[in-house]
Amino acid sequence: SEDRTLYLLSDSGALLSHIVPSGRPLPALAVDPAGRALVILVPPSGPAVLAAYTRLGREAWRASLEALGQFAGADGSTAGGPARGAAGGSAPGAAVAGGAGGSALPGLAFGADERIFVAGGRRVLCLSQAGKRLWVLDLPADCVLAPAVDGAGRLLLALSDGNLAVVSPYGVVEALVSTGPLSALGAFACAAWRTDSAAGPPAAGAEAPLIAAGTAGGEVLLIGRQ
Repeated sequence: SEDRTLYLLSDSGALLSHIVPSGRPLPALAVDPAGRALVILVPPSGPAVLAAYTRLGREAWRASLEALGQFAGADGSTAGGPARGAAGGSAPGAAVAGGAGGSALPGLAFGADERIFVAGGRRVLCLSQAGKRLWVLDLPADCVLAPAVDGAGRLLLALSDGNLAVVSPYGVVEALVSTGPLSALGAFACAAWRTDSAAGPPAAGAEAPLIAAGTAGGEVLLIGRQ
């Protein structure tokens, strides 16, 4: 909220608890599959962190976001670790909701085993459900949309160079699909057909994860698993 307090509500809207975090919260909030609230905090000193709070309002863990470098807050201020250069860093101004001082606020997505993907600038950070760092991946361009996860547990990233990066749960880039600029990104658990006509009709009962991407021109791309 505007008073920098995190309010935890029930499904019916009843107040369960409220938290005054030990740091300035940024407008990036998510709820993980275990029902914990995840919020990005900027401590008085040091890098920004991702903090997890239980339904009772207790802090379960916090993980450093220093690997993502600097990113811009809603007020245009920057937070995070030291700025990175062009050799593996964030390009200033390539923001979904950021400013000229850094890349956009990181976006969150969750894998099948409740692992947490945090994407910001030209890097992706993967954390376990307990906040342990699993891997970091450098990207060829900036992330421009919040990430998504397909039915196979792969991470989907819309990049500023017009490509869609498909990343395995273990940090391996499986494909770069040229889509052009995207305005939306999502995924379905499975589909009983594929969009690549060269593969021919699917076998009876065959299913494959399907990616849905909205283009800047208002079109919708349906991409079957390759």
